[in-house]
Amino acid sequence: MRSPEFDGVTFHEVHARSVLNKVPAGSGVPFNWTVNPYRGCSHACTYCLEGGTRILMADGRTKALSDLEVGDDIYGTRGHGASRRLVPTKVLAHWTTLRAAYRVTLEDGTRLVAGGDHRFLTAKGWKHVTGSKFGAAQRPHLEPGTELIGVGRFEPTPDETLGYRAGYLCGMLRSGGFAAEPDAATRALRYLPDFGASVGFLKVPPDPDAHWQRGFLAGVFDLAGGYGRGVLAVAHDEPEIADAFTAALARFGFAHQLDEVPKFPTRQEIRLLGGVGEVLRFLHVSNPAVTWKRSLEGAVIGASRRRVEAIEPLGLQLPLFDITTGTGDFVADGMVSHNCL
Repeated sequence: MRSPEFDGVTFHEVHARSVLNKVPAGSGVPFNWTVNPYRGCSHACTYCLEGGTRILMADGRTKALSDLEVGDDIYGTRGHGASRRLVPTKVLAHWTTLRAAYRVTLEDGTRLVAGGDHRFLTAKGWKHVTGSKFGAAQRPHLEPGTELIGVGRFEPTPDETLGYRAGYLCGMLRSGGFAAEPDAATRALRYLPDFGASVGFLKVPPDPDAHWQRGFLAGVFDLAGGYGRGVLAVAHDEPEIADAFTAALARFGFAHQLDEVPKFPTRQEIRLLGGVGEVLRFLHVSNPAVTWKRSLEGAVIGASRRRVEAIEPLGLQLPLFDITTGTGDFVADGMVSHNCL
């Protein structure tokens, strides 16, 4: 297993039954016995977060930390310092503990509840939630104004209301329908019975609500969109659909760019601006069905920094959770978080 601050170093967990351990024949080392002075629980780590903390999964969705299971695929990071990329990793262990809790509030309103020993990645390296500049408790720690590194604030997944379903079907069926993406087709077949024999959902409403627009963004993206080389884009030949797509982006505050495609005079390409943080927000706001299009593997993070506004003791002990991952870290409520070895 790895620890983020020791890139290139692998730690091997040895299940020893005694203090003295005989070295297997043919090992190549110039001694016959090893001493194992440390025995006991290998999960005595002090890093921990509140169970409701949302964790970034490998499909771009989120899941509560308390609900994670060993073997789940999530995102960790690789890189040096604050320059890191998202990479898939697995949950190797998952447990809970009871510790004094602190609330870390960020400038965008994000609130993270963690133990005082927990560490987050900052613009100046890993820092504990609490600490001191002097004395026995001296260690790098968070302070108001500290910049945390991450991918930006998570958005809740939309409810699959009737309006969302109608918007999804309109966007998906008018962008290619059942032609290419099994995940999109499966979702559409699940939604269609809600509308009986009516095909009214194929029309763009004159004044769509937010539910319809969320579903519409997902449906168009699933069939006519993609994400690659850091850019999320949609290309469409129907001006009405392109216009409805940009209107939906505007409703949710997404900056975007509209370009003509010279080789196809009727086609328009819409590109999302703002980096990986906005791509992730788009995935959360719309919740597309096509799994491979949701992959953020290799995406560079760090631009979506959030300043710490306050660190407050809650004055009570809470059940807190932690995991071990293959990368030594994970993304918690948008921020890169250390985990136990």
